[in-house]
Amino acid sequence: MKKIKFVALLLMCLPYRVFADPGVYLGAEAGYFKFESSDNGVGVGRIFAGYGFNENISLELGAGRTATTTYYYPGVTQNVYGYNSDISFLLRPSKSTGLNGLFVRLGGHYDLARVTYSSFYANGWAAKWGGGALIGLGYDVDLNDNFSTRISYSYLDNVAGSNYNANEGSIGLIYKF
Repeated sequence: MKKIKFVALLLMCLPYRVFADPGVYLGAEAGYFKFESSDNGVGVGRIFAGYGFNENISLELGAGRTATTTYYYPGVTQNVYGYNSDISFLLRPSKSTGLNGLFVRLGGHYDLARVTYSSFYANGWAAKWGGGALIGLGYDVDLNDNFSTRISYSYLDNVAGSNYNANEGSIGLIYKF
């Protein structure tokens, strides 16, 4: 309880300018997801919602799905796909620099990887889930007062709780309220 009171007191002491430019936004991205240990990549889609506390800091929540990749082995067909969620802070330079569209993403992700298989002898599925750190870099370009486009790159470690890391590049559209 003391921590909550301390944080509330700290927030009341901050200057009004920290909360001067709040903004809610929604967006969608499409891109390419590739494990570092693989030669093959797969398409990925993501929807997200964010809140800009000020011109420098935003909090973003996202959810996505990879496309299904099918592997054929002698007598076995295997389909692999995944779902993910993420939370991250976007940190930007001040508007006065002219580079306010640039951002660094710091956060975490939680994933579910699912494999379904069928063969002459058996059918079934397996799943693995878990999470890790998420870091990224991107740039937003304003089209008008309400719409922006985004290009971004993210690095995800320990995808689905495994020892595999992945890279994701995407482009998207953002609607600001």
